[in-house]
Amino acid sequence: MVSHTQNKGVTISRKDGLELSSGDMFHIIDQDDFLDKKTFKYILNKYEAKRDMRNKILVFNGCKVNNKKDIVKKGLFKHFNKNTLEKKINNLDAYFYGGNQIITPGMLFFDGSIINNIKKIYNDIFVPKEKFDGIDDFYLIVYLLKHNYYFIYTDMYFFNYRVHLNNQRDRTKALKRFLDTYNILVKDKKIEKNQGFEKRIKLIRDLDQKKFFKALKNIKTLIKYIKNIYF
Repeated sequence: MVSHTQNKGVTISRKDGLELSSGDMFHIIDQDDFLDKKTFKYILNKYEAKRDMRNKILVFNGCKVNNKKDIVKKGLFKHFNKNTLEKKINNLDAYFYGGNQIITPGMLFFDGSIINNIKKIYNDIFVPKEKFDGIDDFYLIVYLLKHNYYFIYTDMYFFNYRVHLNNQRDRTKALKRFLDTYNILVKDKKIEKNQGFEKRIKLIRDLDQKKFFKALKNIKTLIKYIKNIYF
């Protein structure tokens, strides 16, 4: 077990854990979340059935739970059609418009063949830039989609996301943080400029500030935003 003497943030913890990881499969999970006890048996069966899982990542659904492990909300994805969900989460444009529905790496299970690529992301991008702490999942998904990794969605509620004061972000601050991170990544040429993402952030800000008429002026963006979240 690796223990830090001081709180270095979730991104550094994930990076250090990855540095010590190896094997046929790997998983990243935060200290306050947990998996259903049936998870690993299911994963082994899934891998045996698929055989070649290179460049493929399993995505679990899950539940939000409180500190007593009682279910607060079942289902971490917003959608009306499960059949199109896998297609949506593999669409980079939908990701930028619809938002980060994969809310944490804990919802993902990786094939061991890509672990060095994941390590490289954390070594090259996030350290020692403290401003990236907690936003690594945003760039991780963008990187994987850009490099043709494929997410295999499974509607099994194995992942449990514990809800508490520390992980309930202030929406305004969170939007600013995502936008700041996006601008840094664009400036460093780590990702390309994406108008869809910029429009989505602006749209959410307008709606949050009750500027409904201003938001409705860009009706195409509003329709695309709703479509990519729920359909």
